[in-house]
Amino acid sequence: MRAYNFMNRKFLATGAMVFALLLSSQAFANDRIALVIGNGKYRVDPIKNAVADAQAIKNRLEALDFKVIYRENLAKENIESTLNAFRKQLTKGSVALFYYTGHAMQLFGTNYLISPFKYKVKELKSIPDRSINLNKVVAMMDEADTSLNLVLMDASRRAPVTRSLHRGSHGLAVMKVPASVLISYADKPGEYAADVSKSKHSRYTEGLLNMLNDINKPVGQGLKDFHVALQASSKGKYEPWLAGYTNASFVFNPNKDYNVARPTSSTNVVTHKLGDTITEPLVDMTFTYIEKGSFMMGSPETELHRYRDEELHKVDIEKGFWMGIHEVTFDQFKLFYETTSYTKPLDNHWGEGKRPVIMINWYEASSYANWLSGQTGKHYRLPTEAEWEYAARAGTNTAFFYGDDEQGFDEYAWNGENSGFKTQPVGLKKPNPWGLFDIHGNVWEWTSSLYSQEFDGSEKIDSSLEVGYDDRSARGGAWYFPPKGMRSADRRLYHPKQKVPYMGFRLVLEEE
Repeated sequence: MRAYNFMNRKFLATGAMVFALLLSSQAFANDRIALVIGNGKYRVDPIKNAVADAQAIKNRLEALDFKVIYRENLAKENIESTLNAFRKQLTKGSVALFYYTGHAMQLFGTNYLISPFKYKVKELKSIPDRSINLNKVVAMMDEADTSLNLVLMDASRRAPVTRSLHRGSHGLAVMKVPASVLISYADKPGEYAADVSKSKHSRYTEGLLNMLNDINKPVGQGLKDFHVALQASSKGKYEPWLAGYTNASFVFNPNKDYNVARPTSSTNVVTHKLGDTITEPLVDMTFTYIEKGSFMMGSPETELHRYRDEELHKVDIEKGFWMGIHEVTFDQFKLFYETTSYTKPLDNHWGEGKRPVIMINWYEASSYANWLSGQTGKHYRLPTEAEWEYAARAGTNTAFFYGDDEQGFDEYAWNGENSGFKTQPVGLKKPNPWGLFDIHGNVWEWTSSLYSQEFDGSEKIDSSLEVGYDDRSARGGAWYFPPKGMRSADRRLYHPKQKVPYMGFRLVLEEE
């Protein structure tokens, strides 16, 4: 993805008319703040043009009346102070711009912009400590009540980490962004852009520089045109990707003021209702809609076979979501390991097909969700522990979704009494009232929540961003369990690296 000279004069003219749009919203000419970072001095896989790219962007933005905070080869110990300095400059109604060139990688759905270092990264837990969390940068910009936030990512490179740390997650991940944010990626989610060129700048940054001119075209449309031209210049091999506030009306011309109202996320809201279903065609996976609501999580002290980590407490599910009606199967997992660096999981000699995929640790389950997000532009993830129990109960408060009695349990779940001591194809038992199959039994299901014996709020948090080795919560019971171990409130903790023949997962899709 490093630069090469792909611009002819015709393209220059078109491009110039395009990127000036890059800033479309509403703000006064003097309220333009930018943070520009160029990281190239890596001991492993250095990026020779990164600093030159960042310097050129800085100079061009300053000519367009931006106040620029500039950093090159930003050391990890200076990340926090740099972000704080940027945040202090942001004011209500201003236009904020963040440009980054350097190494980056996605980890379980989060994009990390990596500071220069001496050696290849070998541990997952060290990545956040030496990186800028792009999600946090975007949140910081939005919280400042700026009118428009532009994020320009010249970072779709293969990060210099050991192969196992990529976990099958290539390129950068899809981000769900606030209404005020417009993000431009050098290549589409889940892909690496080419980084070879004889030119001074990367192909992406060279395009930006040629578009950062004094033009009067809305930034949203301008970026769209820029991406089309950039993709055409590579003959379709690379696909720059645009996300967020694509209708922004800001222009780079410092003599123009656009005082458009700050966008809201309530425009064109589509209302879904309980029981609606959708299918993800890429992997033929069906989801059902779960409406927001409140429920009592855990179990009463009178419930038979309860454990002490099931303290009864009220939980509010503040946003609806889509949940897979089945556990993820071998068939649905196949495209993932065939197109990434992952190894095909073992089936314990039980067969594959419609059986739930097993021998999958938490990292792999999270990476599958992240991969599917990157392929589709949607946000798939593991459910939180609270979301899982809320959906499993389906409005009930009994030990099982059908009642308190273990009698008749065989109609609803594969368990130690009817499974033949192995997994069975999904969807053969009766679903719960909200249309979820095998929510009890067949395989335990990973959640995205960290496990805490005493409920401390972790059960409500999507901890996909936590890349350490803390125990995760699993739910639902498995083929070898008796019914008493499959109650709706029953919880287990598993180390995220564990691979066992009784553990699988199902996905949720975040509501748009």
